Amino acid sequence: MLVSRALKRFHELGNTQDRPSSGWPVTEVTSENMNVVRCRIRRFSEQSMWKTASDLGMSSRSFL
Repeated sequence: MLVSRALKRFHELGNTQDRPSSGWPVTEVTSENMNVVRCRIRRFSEQSMWKTASDLGMSSRSFL
């Protein structure tokens, strides 16, 4: 990286790290969340996927 770019980045961000990017969304697929969802589905099998996700504070896309 050029020195001038490093200085510019330092003045803009206050450090020399990369700027935060939008990137891929953070995933909620963890073993803990999978167990919570499994138990919830066993307990409330008639409840919709969207309602279950909403109750757990997750995105319904996490269930797909």
